[in-house]
Amino acid sequence: CAPSNCAVDEIVARVLRLGLVDTDGKVWQPTIVRLGPRDSVSEGSAACHLETKMQARAAQEARSARSGGRDDGRVAVLREADIVCCTLVGAGVDSLSALADGAGEGAGKIFDAVVVDEATQSCEAALLVALQHVHS
Repeated sequence: CAPSNCAVDEIVARVLRLGLVDTDGKVWQPTIVRLGPRDSVSEGSAACHLETKMQARAAQEARSARSGGRDDGRVAVLREADIVCCTLVGAGVDSLSALADGAGEGAGKIFDAVVVDEATQSCEAALLVALQHVHS
């Protein structure tokens, strides 16, 4: 999380470009989902955007004759993500709340960690929106 869309997009771009280092020192490319209004997301993050991933999933499900509701698709895409990137306020979306509340298949998934970039530039109330999703 970060206070602005620019900051979130910068995080996404760096992780996509460089990957992350696991506990064995190996670089891996995590599955990233970028939340937020599509028109606020940079072109570099567009492929990771929730709507983009949902469209790809819907096309795949149509080919395999499976179907699910729009909300089911959102939660399913989020459950498959290694990392969810959003602004602090964007962390309050219903799809994340459904994950935290344990709605649907795979109930109870919450985040092991919430990383906030530029935390000192954020107000405490905005930080709480994101921190509500961390495993306690």
